[in-house]
Amino acid sequence: MRAGHWIIIAALLGILAIVVWYGVNVWARTPSMPTYGYVAMGLGAIVAIAIGVGLMALMFHSNRRGYDDDAHNDRRLRK
Repeated sequence: MRAGHWIIIAALLGILAIVVWYGVNVWARTPSMPTYGYVAMGLGAIVAIAIGVGLMALMFHSNRRGYDDDAHNDRRLRK
């Protein structure tokens, strides 16, 4: 690898170290979240996952039923 690659890698690792240091400091200074906050966060994650799974299921269903095909997908016209 060239010297330019090492400089970019070093700069990105430096930025990562600064971000991790800042995150740890903010985490240590922030008071603990109450129980209802964890419950709300968990329910939000479950709803987000359910919506994602539902949309993916609809996408696969639509693809298998042919709804995603071209409107005029006639192979005889392509000869």
